[in-house]
Amino acid sequence: MNYDYPELHYIIYPKVVEAINKHFEKSRTIENITGEEIEEAVYYVYRRMVQEYPEIHGDPYERRYRARQEGGRMSFYGRSKIVKDLISIILVTELFRRKENTFL
Repeated sequence: MNYDYPELHYIIYPKVVEAINKHFEKSRTIENITGEEIEEAVYYVYRRMVQEYPEIHGDPYERRYRARQEGGRMSFYGRSKIVKDLISIILVTELFRRKENTFL
């Protein structure tokens, strides 16, 4: 998976919209959504991404690096972490966008 940000956004965005429609009722406000529910939606989208692009989860460098640092404190952000973060950003942005549109 070698995509630039805009291309990756266009791949993730429809899956995020589907997850929001599946996990959250239209009448719910963002203030009533828990962190666990957002994490569940992010994981749902991530699983869908891994089904289409298994190389996201199977980053050999990330696995090797994690094994070396288990005893240490350093953080490593491989493909899976970056993709989950991007999914989270798109998901929260879409939830806020929907909130703004309800007041029009």
